[in-house]
Amino acid sequence: MFICVTIYYFEMANHFTCIVQELRSREEELQRVSLQQRMQEEALRRREHELAEREIQLVERELNVMILQQVIGKPTPKKRCGKFRRSRLKLLKAGGCKSVSAPSGTVGNDGCYKLAVTKLL
Repeated sequence: MFICVTIYYFEMANHFTCIVQELRSREEELQRVSLQQRMQEEALRRREHELAEREIQLVERELNVMILQQVIGKPTPKKRCGKFRRSRLKLLKAGGCKSVSAPSGTVGNDGCYKLAVTKLL
């Protein structure tokens, strides 16, 4: 009977030892995961800070461009010099040519029409 009780206590001790080892391994794993998460959070904070700085620089550049555009102003085109054949424009406005006549054509040997357009004055 004494032997059975000692074996029982020995098995219980082994069982508790296994449980303790399992708990320690779980704790170590949780610590390792927690450390990884902290490292990722820190990396994300640094990245966010860098992006905020880049965004500020971009806004500064855009403001500088807008200020330069307002200071410089819009370019003025050169004035045109020349007559642009005013005489021809006057003839067209005066009604020198009102319409075009209907086509008068003949059929050639190959079956194609030969058209002639004349101007009515």
